Amino acid sequence: MGSGRGLVHLGNAEAVRDESRANLFTVSSVLLVIWILSITLTSSMRKEILGPMERIVKIIENLIHDPLGAQRLSKDLQTEETEECEKRKHSGSTMFWRLGEKPKKEEKNVYEVEKAILRVGKLLQLGLGEAGAKIISANMKDGNMQMDRSGELVHAIFGFCDIRNFTDCTEVLRADIVKLVNGIARHVHECTADNYGAANKNIGDAFLLVWKPKGDLGISTVAEASLRSYVRVILQMQMCKELRRWENKAAIQERMPGFQIRLGYGLHYGWAVEGAIGSPNKIDASYLSPHVNMAARLEAATKQYGTAILLSDSIYALMSSTIRSLCRLVDRVTVKGSIHPVSLYTYDVPDIVTRSGTLADDTRVMDLEISTHDFFTQLVPPCRSQSFRQLHRRGMDFYLGGYNGNKADWHKAAMVLRKCLQLHPSDGPTEAILNVIRAQAQEDGSAPSNWPGFRPLSEK
Repeated sequence: MGSGRGLVHLGNAEAVRDESRANLFTVSSVLLVIWILSITLTSSMRKEILGPMERIVKIIENLIHDPLGAQRLSKDLQTEETEECEKRKHSGSTMFWRLGEKPKKEEKNVYEVEKAILRVGKLLQLGLGEAGAKIISANMKDGNMQMDRSGELVHAIFGFCDIRNFTDCTEVLRADIVKLVNGIARHVHECTADNYGAANKNIGDAFLLVWKPKGDLGISTVAEASLRSYVRVILQMQMCKELRRWENKAAIQERMPGFQIRLGYGLHYGWAVEGAIGSPNKIDASYLSPHVNMAARLEAATKQYGTAILLSDSIYALMSSTIRSLCRLVDRVTVKGSIHPVSLYTYDVPDIVTRSGTLADDTRVMDLEISTHDFFTQLVPPCRSQSFRQLHRRGMDFYLGGYNGNKADWHKAAMVLRKCLQLHPSDGPTEAILNVIRAQAQEDGSAPSNWPGFRPLSEK
């Protein structure tokens, strides 16, 4: 029989327990270190990566809901960046700084991404204006431009203004005409924005402006603010030294002696369809309505009446009795494409002393603290006195002859209006009506037998 041998190892239980404790301590220590590093790195990553990314997402979301808020978001970002820098000066900054590294380049890049997004928002603001805000928001949600969307019906005040002698200025200034137009646009847009309005279109030598009631703003407040916008534009441009230098250029004065920068202004209230006009290749956010065309026709008619501003009765009726009393009725007409007569009004804007007027050159027309009521009644009252306006209104009543014209007395109208010219020999609205009477009166000087109390507007 063979014999076998076996080895038996008897372990020491106490040694095994000691070794287990050592291993457990080692594992626990490693886990603790990992946990501490995880907490530290998570905090750093949140501050250095997740925080800026959350801000970027927030900016994009804000631009989706309010594309015109880019300017405000830009200021908020600048304030936040300044506050963050101040914190780091006093607290020692992030973990990476404490490790002696310089990660500011990465963080700066994140801020640059934020600023780049805001620049896109500003471009949207400049390119499409207020009318395009809703359109942009809707289409950014869908991810593409849908041209089959219906427009939105809105009620608004439409303003149209046009630069006088633009063709002559262009031929003289050539490429520099852009500088002149932009100089004028700055005043037009600024005064409009300061008075609850928005610039909608720049059309070469013309500007389309829109005022819409918003929130707690009543339509009467907005209507008076739109007129204030125009009055302020006129006076602000007269006070502008930069525009005066353009006026005094030798080439300009040689072409048009005595040239002064002037605009015509039309103002009308009515409905319009607000929407995206164009194709996927080119789109404009604008308004479609005969009421927009009316504002343009009123602007064109300012030349005929020799006045800067023409208001329709639709906006005149929205104003307070005080502001209405400062305006002047200049005619009642029908415009092309309409059979309904429209009463036309003007506001006699005074010139500053430098322009041989009566208003001080340093009048605070830009002071937004002055109420609209005080602006018109105290700061910039009309240059035609109340007695003159009353006399002119008497002449207009004789000329129009009531609602249907059957009370017209053109003999008395001519007599009263000639008195107005004696007081102000160059009064444009008075001369315009006297010209109508001369052209259309019967041989005995009376109104036409079929005079309806209004006339077709002879110019666009």
